[in-house]
Amino acid sequence: MMLLALSNNKSNNQIYNVGHETPYSAQDIFNMLADLFRLYHNKELILNINAESLLRVIDRPHLVSDTRKVRFELQWQPQFTLQDFLEEWAKGAYVTTRDI
Repeated sequence: MMLLALSNNKSNNQIYNVGHETPYSAQDIFNMLADLFRLYHNKELILNINAESLLRVIDRPHLVSDTRKVRFELQWQPQFTLQDFLEEWAKGAYVTTRDI
């Protein structure tokens, strides 16, 4: 995406949302990470807070990216899902070099 933006004169000083247009809550992402840590590192992640009680009136329970602009202007499309990204991260050296 960065190379597309740098090579396109119309994208100068533009802001683009990138994502997969799939809504996720913080709880969804935590659950994905917990599953991956269990699978790849035999570690249990436990969330000790009630995430629902931390939502403010202005907070949205799910966030989703709107990628219409970047798809139209740069013909960009996502190459992997959030699950794919988190799995690669969980398998990588960052996680394996730290005590969690």
